[in-house]
Amino acid sequence: MSILIISFLFIFTFILNLLSNSTYEIILYMISGILLYTIIIKEKNSKFKDYKKVITGLIIGYLVANIILINNEYKTTYNVRKNLGVTENRTAIILLFDMDLNNYNPAFLIKNFKDSNSLFNMYKLPINLYRQKITISKYGENMNMYYSQSILEQLQNKLGESSIIYGSYVNQSPYIEESIQEAIADGSKEVIIVPISLVGTEAIESHHDKIQEVRFNVENVEFKSTDYLWNSELIAQSYIHKINLNSKAIDKSRTGIILVGEKLNKKTEDNPYIKQDILFRKKVSNLLKKDGYDNNKVRLSFLDEDQVNEEIKKLMEYGVGEIIIVHVSNEAQKNSSLYTVENLVESLDAPQGIKFTQVYGWNPSEYLITELLKSIELVKYKSVK
Repeated sequence: MSILIISFLFIFTFILNLLSNSTYEIILYMISGILLYTIIIKEKNSKFKDYKKVITGLIIGYLVANIILINNEYKTTYNVRKNLGVTENRTAIILLFDMDLNNYNPAFLIKNFKDSNSLFNMYKLPINLYRQKITISKYGENMNMYYSQSILEQLQNKLGESSIIYGSYVNQSPYIEESIQEAIADGSKEVIIVPISLVGTEAIESHHDKIQEVRFNVENVEFKSTDYLWNSELIAQSYIHKINLNSKAIDKSRTGIILVGEKLNKKTEDNPYIKQDILFRKKVSNLLKKDGYDNNKVRLSFLDEDQVNEEIKKLMEYGVGEIIIVHVSNEAQKNSSLYTVENLVESLDAPQGIKFTQVYGWNPSEYLITELLKSIELVKYKSVK
């Protein structure tokens, strides 16, 4: 077998392994390893005279495998509910979540990559899939999926038969467009989108485009959206409640608190949602001070290892007995963010006796459910622009 074909098969097998998430994965990696070993031996024997054929085989294999990957993207679909007795007066409430995938699913990841990248960047797809596969396998099951289902069930119980609650996700099924189609197919004439989101990140904001796409294909359906939650006094109060529940210190002045927000980089620093994030964390900070916590020991940080680490060091200089790290932003819905801080804390050379606690802000508390109900009722009476 020629070196060109072996090179082709090596990269082709290695990349197609990204579509696998089972026992076949080990077999494909073994085949890839054998092919790579064969290439190395053949090249050594020929004193690397055939390197051009190796490169050609790798390029062709990469392109062919990439085309196959692209054609394996998830195709949006929807299922029509049966025998619900839906009337024209019933409102569809679609909750929109942005969180990590629960398991490695290449079809979802390929669709997400295609939706957020130009055709020119498709060559990066295998690299992106490989990184995602490692990340998801590292962080494991996402507990937030259970939280999202709990929020959906609690809202449905509160609203009763006047509304039907649908769940949807930014980066997995059911996608927002699928849930909208399902709601319309069920006979709903009013659709309210409820982003379970503190601020309007780019990922969450994309749902407006999806609504516009659907509007071109349907008639006599009203679409409305609730506001993001960053301006809610009730949601801010919920963080005080969570922190108080998790604090073990008798004297609040001995407690250090870090309010962790969104990721900040050159691409996001001028985005409105970064300002919303900062304003909300400042609101929580002011409430904490009113509640008796030390002004100097309530710190704000973006989701950045170095910045969080710096704030932890400052708090340790104050001689605090406990440090509570509070995940405030949309990123708190993702396992990767929680583990970023957890790994940082484990690597710290902290003085003995300091207790570290992470507080997650998006569990389905009574505060969140009450605020969502209030937002839904408010938007029902707003006219469509």
